Amino acid sequence: MGAGMVGALSYTFSDSFWFSAVEGEVYAMSAMFTAVVFWAMLKWEHHADERHSDRWLILIAYLMGLSIGVHLLNLLTIPALAYIYYFKRYKVTTPGLIYTGVMGVAILAFVQYGIVAGFVKIGAYFDLFFVNTVGLPIWSGFLFLLPLLLPQFISVSNTRLLKQAFAEHCNFMLCIYCNRLQLLHANRSSFYMANPPMDENNPENAFALLSYINRDQYGDRPLFYGQYFNAKLVDQKEGDMTYGEKNGKYVPSGNKIIPVYDPKASTIFPRMYSNQENHISAYKEWTGIKGDRTPTMGENLDFLFSYQMGHMFWRYFMWNFVGRQNDLQGHGGITKGNWISGIKGIDAIRLGPQDKLPLSATNNKGMNKFYFLPMILGLIGLIYQFRRNLHGGVVVALLFSLQGLPLSFI
Repeated sequence: MGAGMVGALSYTFSDSFWFSAVEGEVYAMSAMFTAVVFWAMLKWEHHADERHSDRWLILIAYLMGLSIGVHLLNLLTIPALAYIYYFKRYKVTTPGLIYTGVMGVAILAFVQYGIVAGFVKIGAYFDLFFVNTVGLPIWSGFLFLLPLLLPQFISVSNTRLLKQAFAEHCNFMLCIYCNRLQLLHANRSSFYMANPPMDENNPENAFALLSYINRDQYGDRPLFYGQYFNAKLVDQKEGDMTYGEKNGKYVPSGNKIIPVYDPKASTIFPRMYSNQENHISAYKEWTGIKGDRTPTMGENLDFLFSYQMGHMFWRYFMWNFVGRQNDLQGHGGITKGNWISGIKGIDAIRLGPQDKLPLSATNNKGMNKFYFLPMILGLIGLIYQFRRNLHGGVVVALLFSLQGLPLSFI
């Protein structure tokens, strides 16, 4: 109980949580779903050998389905949940650890691309047929698609694991497609629909919903292979046909255009890809690139470590667990937006003598000095967790890692 109180209060007063709490955004509720899902999995682990323990797994699927309507971050708990299940049900071996990791990532990908987006894509083309060919109203295709899913709700297997998977999958499907509130407030065709002026991607029909689910409004970014910021456009390819709506019918609005860039200015894992002028200036400032030449892989990784990881992850991390200099927007200078501990010797090494700052800097309301205490408590808990329960430590560390540093690479 004492450890739980320390953890809860540390999170309650952390910098990032306060920002999430006071913004009209999704992150506070998303964090709540993540915590509840993980708690439910630990409850299952505690009661796994009891009768009806599988109800906890059904609850997890339900909560995950609900969380999809808030934010996709909750899906990153899946690999950690896979290891909790593995450690409880199977003898631990090296191949088993590898297999569980692969399966956890595969389930994550299947849920993200196969269920969340895949079902909507199939439904959109069902709707295209029933609206344009049969002559039924918009959204009627989904009504004909849903009965085809009914066989999923009947498990013909006597294997307990498969029955669990069927039940969780069906519960997840029911939940995420019953909480599509964006459809209720976007559609203008019924008296109970709001059709507000602020309506991201305006998903009034199946193809607009597909675009919303695929996050097309945010554009594409090359995560694993792509162009540098100075790459020339050499060609373009046609992607899937897009559809608009006119007079209750779907009308083609052209194929999605996929740009093709000069492969000589492309690389694996590109970090500096945006061709916006302010972004290019930032790339050059952080890496020291001169002129218009193509960056080297070393400079590409330099930007990853110095900006994406150092400035945009570890700085935020230290704000929460060590302290914050002020609430001024910083771009790498020593007087704005850095982390600070309150220990003069340590802070002076990075930011210069802090006792010579003007009064305006020291009176900033965003200044927090934690003297490394939250970090020390966290490290004590980490060591204690691993010494007392190695498997539990691995799971918590995996969850902490997946929802932390890798997200800064995006």
